Amino acid sequence: MQTTITAIFCHVDDFLKAISWKDDPQCHLILAEIVTIALTASRYFGGNFESARLFLIEHSYIPHIGKSRLNRRFHAIPSFFWHLIVAHLAAKQNPDCSLFLVDSFPIAICHQVRSNRRALFQGKKHVGYNASKKMWFTGLKVHVLATLQGQPKEFVISSASMHDLKAFQKMYLGTIPKGSTILGDKAYTSLSYEHELLFSRDILLVAERRSNSKRGQSLTYHRYGKKIRKTIETAFSQMASWLPRHIHAVTNQGFILKLMMLMTAFAFSFITS
Repeated sequence: MQTTITAIFCHVDDFLKAISWKDDPQCHLILAEIVTIALTASRYFGGNFESARLFLIEHSYIPHIGKSRLNRRFHAIPSFFWHLIVAHLAAKQNPDCSLFLVDSFPIAICHQVRSNRRALFQGKKHVGYNASKKMWFTGLKVHVLATLQGQPKEFVISSASMHDLKAFQKMYLGTIPKGSTILGDKAYTSLSYEHELLFSRDILLVAERRSNSKRGQSLTYHRYGKKIRKTIETAFSQMASWLPRHIHAVTNQGFILKLMMLMTAFAFSFITS
């Protein structure tokens, strides 16, 4: 645990130096220490920031910082920071990777019997259907673009009702090398978007064909797709095992923030394991 926490701080500090990040000279804790607290909480304390804060202060990892002040520092971090560091870790671990997998998994915020009384994520757009489990759920979807080893490269958090293809179209994909191949399931079948990716970004999207599709199954997917896609299912199972039984959050923004920290901590597990 001690080695992992130290490694997380060193990797984050190196990343901030690489992007020429400058901390305010008056701040009590630098950003690398703030991020280390967040990732330690996500990895070892079920997302409980207070337990992680007290642990790190008690063992002299960080100087003292109040609970309220720490919460404000967390929310002051731009959301794109978590996306950047996840992409950076994947590129560092797999610099020559040119084959990626894309899929999504649900995040239920409550049981369906209590969905009418929920305080967070109100509205019909946050009610979706999980086809693999054949059940409705209330909450969010996490759409992940991962390497063959299951390490996240990019991710998007959307409402539960958003279609996988629409969420995939919101991905940046700027960190994907030209000439790469992305494998997806039936939800990502779109001839127009496949052509758009191929001609505009030189990225080949290979999706499983639906049973009523007039186009035949791609040879690439037929040979490698179904076998390779088991990797991302295993990765999703590991991500789900990191989720605490209850994510404490007062606002929608706070809930999404903890999910982004969880994705970043999971990405770090490939570096620090």
